[in-house]
Amino acid sequence: MNFDAIAPAFDIKIPLSRRIWEYEVGGTIVSGPTVSEGIVYFGCCDCNVYALDCKTGREMWRFRTGGVILNPSPQIHKEFLFITSYDGYLYCINKNSGKLVWKHSVGTKLWGTPACHSGKVFFGGGYDNSLHAVYVSSAKEVWRFTTNDVVSSAVTIYKNSVIFGSYDGNLYCVNEDGTLKWKFRTGGNVFGDKRFAIREGVVIFGSFDQYVYAVDCETGKEAWRFKTGHGVDQTGCIHDGTVYIGSHDGNLYALDFKTGKEIWRFKTGGRIGCVPNEWKGNIYFGSADHFFYCIDAKTGKLVWKFKANNINWGNPEVWNGMIFFGSTDTHLYALDAATGKVKWIFQTSITMPSKFWEGEKLAEAEIVIKAESAETEETDDIYASDSIDFSNDAYGIKSEYAGAGEYAADITYH
Repeated sequence: MNFDAIAPAFDIKIPLSRRIWEYEVGGTIVSGPTVSEGIVYFGCCDCNVYALDCKTGREMWRFRTGGVILNPSPQIHKEFLFITSYDGYLYCINKNSGKLVWKHSVGTKLWGTPACHSGKVFFGGGYDNSLHAVYVSSAKEVWRFTTNDVVSSAVTIYKNSVIFGSYDGNLYCVNEDGTLKWKFRTGGNVFGDKRFAIREGVVIFGSFDQYVYAVDCETGKEAWRFKTGHGVDQTGCIHDGTVYIGSHDGNLYALDFKTGKEIWRFKTGGRIGCVPNEWKGNIYFGSADHFFYCIDAKTGKLVWKFKANNINWGNPEVWNGMIFFGSTDTHLYALDAATGKVKWIFQTSITMPSKFWEGEKLAEAEIVIKAESAETEETDDIYASDSIDFSNDAYGIKSEYAGAGEYAADITYH
């Protein structure tokens, strides 16, 4: 067949899509908690980082940033806690006292989870489209690696490589010196606010093209992919040869780690936007249907569920038979992991949930099919679309992309 004969007589533009989230100040918790030495740490949309006693829920300290703390989980390295904020700063805080050590600005909103390795902190620069590396000791920038779109994913260290995702649709692996090792192309945004799950040299991640991917960490070659019914914005939990991962189609999937074949799925009443956790043969996760679930890992059957007062998108953390998770209802919950009974509940400083907008944007990169050649190229046009369905959420839609401002280095020591 002569394919040239059926080439279009006009140019066809097929833009790629970008997911945009915007939160205002409020008591909402999306940040996944981190536990270290009996203290649970988490960020909140009230601009605070909190430290609570795991057993009692008693507040040990709080540290106020200048902006909303959305997705990042606090990262602990020695006596330091690292976290990003909408005010554009990466913060280094003393985990014991809650006092500021230093802060480093990139001049645009930040909401990705950082990682530490070899005396450096790595973090996504949000709308500046870059991955940044700064020294732990001085906050001085070492290097930055620039992609073609927003970088807000969690950073994952594998051996001496740094793995992260971009809204340009790629999962990137860069060397410790900031040079590209490989990149793997998907058909949608690659996000995730918890470190990507890696087992046997294979990284598991999702994309808003609806697929779950398994990719070799050394070569960037695909091992397998599995298609869900909607976007997948997180990594999974790997336990006993099985990958457990949620999708915005409302299902938690159990997939064979080696092959990607589906073992079972569990249907909830809303989107799943968190990374599941495992404890003693059970899988724990929250959903936009306001429930937090405990599922038998082998069978996919419900063990128990707990109803909060709003969406549960924060990644759960397990410690000493307790499960911790935050909710958009402005509370951090501590439940008995075996029974689901409440141990304690902590109210953040603002009792009103954050106003939240979600929209779908058509991204700068687009496929252009030329009439004369049917070849593809990339352009820099931006198109807007409000076509996504938000019937499950009592929020408005904001389809507006806030472009990156001019980069400004700002390091403050205390």
